[in-house]
Amino acid sequence: MPVCPFPGTHGWGYDGIAPWAVHEPYGGPEGLKRFVDAAHGHGLGVVLDVVHNHLGPSGNHLPEFGPYFTDTHHTPWGAAVNLDAPGSDDVRRFFIDSALGWLRDYRIDGLRLDAVHALHDDRAQHFLAELSAAVDALAAQQRRPLFLIAESDRNDPRTTAPRASGGLGLHAQWNDDFHHALHTALTGESHGYYADFARAPLAALAKTLTGGFFHDGSHSSFRGRRHGAPSTSGPPHHIGCSATRRPTTRSATARTATGSPPPSPPACSPAPPRWSSAPRSPRCSSWARSGARALPGSTSPTTRTRSWRRPYRPAGGASSRRRRAARRTATGSAPTGRTRRIRPPATAASWTGPNRPPRRTPPCSPGTAACSPCAAPTPR
Repeated sequence: MPVCPFPGTHGWGYDGIAPWAVHEPYGGPEGLKRFVDAAHGHGLGVVLDVVHNHLGPSGNHLPEFGPYFTDTHHTPWGAAVNLDAPGSDDVRRFFIDSALGWLRDYRIDGLRLDAVHALHDDRAQHFLAELSAAVDALAAQQRRPLFLIAESDRNDPRTTAPRASGGLGLHAQWNDDFHHALHTALTGESHGYYADFARAPLAALAKTLTGGFFHDGSHSSFRGRRHGAPSTSGPPHHIGCSATRRPTTRSATARTATGSPPPSPPACSPAPPRWSSAPRSPRCSSWARSGARALPGSTSPTTRTRSWRRPYRPAGGASSRRRRAARRTATGSAPTGRTRRIRPPATAASWTGPNRPPRRTPPCSPGTAACSPCAAPTPR
């Protein structure tokens, strides 16, 4: 789902107002980076939905800074994004650089482009062709596959055709026909654009699975005209079939430009996070279990605060209060807090006395120099 900022705390994300930013209630830029790292660590790729065809109505102040919108074209959301009117060079660069930022700075593997049929561009080189060329160049620079998936209701094979052949060069297409055929077969719904699929839903589903488009130049009763064009790239390759978007579940198939399966991103393989913190100092595992940490070879005491969490018990009652008081006495924690300070001994000589840690079997062999506590013999 789109993660650009929008009014409120939670939402679908399709009314974003800042194409370069990440919604702060979701964790901001650092939260998105951690999410991508975690997904890659589990062998999962990340595809982000981006909206270039409009910006949200509330909080959108871009028109005050430049010709970002034009009245030459109109969309269901109002004035269209300026992709071909005077001043459009910088506007196109603004949105292309935004798309590259998601792939480069956050290491996202692909972008789903929302409603590309609403990107009105009458220039010789279409905005989507320029965007796909920039993404291909970035993929070659970073030596990892990056891909663009277009949502389009035009059923136009030029969307995924190679740029050298006059196409837009996008790597895959979100196929609404597959969703409509499957939805009609499962629910029997037949109003609106579902009417074209309701006559023979299973046959429509088979056609989308084998040919890509259901409307490939055939008549559409919903539109009152012929719609789409036959594909020339062979059978489609289905690469993703379930995405929650808006109140309904949208299923989709994707078609590549040449009929060959799109490359699987190698970023899905586990890799160390780029935004990891500084390396932690090695420590003996027995001290880690007892909650005390000491740097190897350190001769000065170190102090740290450890948060602890007790098992859940129903609150209330004198017995509960007595248990909590007894636990505070045993652990030495303050009555008003849930943290306590632990001062580990600096040398083996201070292992005797009331501050001695509980007796544990050291994980290191006697006499080894794994860390300073384990290097000394265990006191009796």
